[in-house]
Amino acid sequence: MTMVDIQLFFDRLRPSLESQLLTGFVSLSPGDRVLEAGCGSGYISLALGWKHPFCREIVGVDIDPGAVREAEKNRDELHTIWKGYLPPIRFQRADVGEMDTQEPRFDVLVSNPPFFSAKASRPSPSAARRAARQDYHLAPEILMAGAGRLLNPGGRLAVVYPTLRVHEIYTRAREHAFEVIKEEIHSGVRTRNGGIRLLLMKRQEPF
Repeated sequence: MTMVDIQLFFDRLRPSLESQLLTGFVSLSPGDRVLEAGCGSGYISLALGWKHPFCREIVGVDIDPGAVREAEKNRDELHTIWKGYLPPIRFQRADVGEMDTQEPRFDVLVSNPPFFSAKASRPSPSAARRAARQDYHLAPEILMAGAGRLLNPGGRLAVVYPTLRVHEIYTRAREHAFEVIKEEIHSGVRTRNGGIRLLLMKRQEPF
């Protein structure tokens, strides 16, 4: 199996540029337990597992059962074409805003959430399009509250948002005891929204 075959596999998942940038932005350590919120096709979880095979486990969750089935199918296909080691990767239907605290907790939560605020945009008539583009289930306050419950103290949250929402994201981060420790600005992406920002946050240790 060649690198070309692997690249063709990931290309077939049709990842957004934001998902590709976020995958390259996230750095994992051996033994990390990783949660992806809003996994869709599973691209981010699968790409992270392939790039970081010695993390402990990767769990992708989505509210759409069809997306979970697609992600599982893609995971199984990756196992057939890649004979090297992969960490355990599983997908499940779940809403990160309603997930109970788990033990052991996660070390990293990664998400490419919907870019548009449900409060500030007209609802799409399509339920699938609403879930993909409007943040009914993954609004910043929901995502960060969930991360606060599900991450270890000192755990990391990696997200991508339009630059126009960055003030809101920083405000929510402070409210939920997250500190931004790394940031990348891509002004040439989604220029109608002022570009995008990749943010890595750290959950602050309790006093």
